[in-house]
Amino acid sequence: FHHNRALEPDLGFDSDQHLKYVQYILDRGALPLANEGWEMYQPPLYYMIAAALSKLGGHAQVDAGAVAVLRWLGCIAGLLQAGFVLASLRLVFPAQRGRICAGFVMAVFLPIQLYLFQYVTNESLAAMFVSAAIWLALRILARTCSSGRKPLPRGVPPTDLSAVAVVATMRARGSRSTCVSTAC
Repeated sequence: FHHNRALEPDLGFDSDQHLKYVQYILDRGALPLANEGWEMYQPPLYYMIAAALSKLGGHAQVDAGAVAVLRWLGCIAGLLQAGFVLASLRLVFPAQRGRICAGFVMAVFLPIQLYLFQYVTNESLAAMFVSAAIWLALRILARTCSSGRKPLPRGVPPTDLSAVAVVATMRARGSRSTCVSTAC
């Protein structure tokens, strides 16, 4: 992120279209209809935050200065995602620092992580929310197990996120237990 100002403002996957979405909100103070642009069908949370940050940064237009501000939004989303990944790994592998560190390093230093979070794109916020949802599912399972209740009745197929987390935990531990650790 040290060299972000040296990067081209429109660098990234469909970044010019993402920037048009932000500019639309800045210009009109409203959300676009899905047919008003290529990326205008996307969920609006990222773009509303981006427009608010642009305004707070003193940018009424999406120019190179605004793009530099918006790239920090991706950076913050990346840092939060790293925190959720670490917290999830601590739940899945309690007291196993080697596995926690290996998983964290692998997740954080994947090439997609290193460049995606420097782009102006809603994918960074979406990735952060997915990591948060997995962590939350693991926390719910940990609390359910510590209360003595079974998280899933026998015979229930793994069809939702919490069930996927249970199966992943069981396979990672090589265990038949359906509970994750209550460590936080």
